[in-house]
Amino acid sequence: MKPGLYPDMSRDDYDKVDAAHYSILKHFHLSAKEARHQELNRPEPTAAMDLGNALHTAVWEPDLLNDRYAAAPEVDRRTKVGKATWAAFQVEHPDHIILRAQEWESVVAMRDAVRAWPTARKLIESPGVNEASLFWMQEDFFCKARLDRYCKDDGWPCIVDIKTTSRISVHGFSTQCYELGYHIQMGFYYSGLDALASAQRRYKVIVVENSAPWDVRVCEPSLRMVELGKKLSNAYLLQYKDCVASGSWPGIGDGWLDLPEWVYKVWESD
Repeated sequence: MKPGLYPDMSRDDYDKVDAAHYSILKHFHLSAKEARHQELNRPEPTAAMDLGNALHTAVWEPDLLNDRYAAAPEVDRRTKVGKATWAAFQVEHPDHIILRAQEWESVVAMRDAVRAWPTARKLIESPGVNEASLFWMQEDFFCKARLDRYCKDDGWPCIVDIKTTSRISVHGFSTQCYELGYHIQMGFYYSGLDALASAQRRYKVIVVENSAPWDVRVCEPSLRMVELGKKLSNAYLLQYKDCVASGSWPGIGDGWLDLPEWVYKVWESD
């Protein structure tokens, strides 16, 4: 596999490429041991993961939604009729990921809310590619990323990501970004594209509530958020490279114990 941006690569083919990726690197914030554990023990898809993936398909690959997902019939599988209905449904959808009826309705509601929001719709309809696979060399290590969308935004090359949240407020979603390492993902994606061709780019995150009223925001990360993400993703990549070379994956290690800084600030103010 040569470095480059591949707009038509399937998810299965992307997954087969052996390379460093964000889903592993983000765990280095805890330890190399944790990252290695996650790499060797990929979790089975949860209902939340299925819901998020279904939304991605609904927004970026709408023609494939009904090919990949199906809404389960609301039946009582303890009854004879319910069992028969469920058995027939499974025969009709042998390869589909099954969502509960309420989950399916949530996916449709989130998709419709995103497409109805003018700034989000502009990004979706602008010239570009969805689900593009990115490969590059960084620190003499082969890396990969899967971009939700890469397009033009007012003439600027733009990475577009979609995230669901139960905390759409400025503070709430910012906290979610930190807890889940979205800034590391942003920095990693920027580094990948810069490795192919240095250019000024934008990054837009479409944020949608995962419950009613399905509010939507389009956010652009600050420069310092992106720069921190770049530094952290590169530092974690170097750790990953060293661990692969040495075969050693150390844990978090010993050290001082202290309270978070904000506790002292509150105590001092009181």
